[in-house]
Amino acid sequence: MSMMMTMMIQSLPQTLGLLEPTLSTLSDWRRVLSSFPVVSWSTFIDYVRTRVNILATEEHLRELVNQLHFLGEVYFFSAVRR
Repeated sequence: MSMMMTMMIQSLPQTLGLLEPTLSTLSDWRRVLSSFPVVSWSTFIDYVRTRVNILATEEHLRELVNQLHFLGEVYFFSAVRR
């Protein structure tokens, strides 16, 4: 992990313990998930729960996505239904 990334992580409010394990698995996800970088929310949830922490709640995962987005690791787009 680069020094800049470490500094950014330290500037985040309290992390949930999911961030660092998720960051370390992102490169594997890029190889394994055929649709990566575009995955559905349910695919993301399933993948984090199977590979990082089975007990992660949806609230934890929303916070994780915010942290990953802040770090520039993922981009999250929410579909607005009308």
